[in-house]
Amino acid sequence: MDALQLDLATIVGRLQQVQDEGGWEHADSIVLDRILTCDLPRLREHLTAESAALVAASS
Repeated sequence: MDALQLDLATIVGRLQQVQDEGGWEHADSIVLDRILTCDLPRLREHLTAESAALVAASS
């Protein structure tokens, strides 16, 4: 399994945990913080320059 697959598996697991806890409003704040500060930035490292530009334009 490469780094991208590991990163995707991690974030999918954390998002599943959020869902199991009743959604974003009820999720553990530590889990939410990890998604926003660790997982998403790591996933962005895997984006091509073109994909990164699309993400930047949409935010």
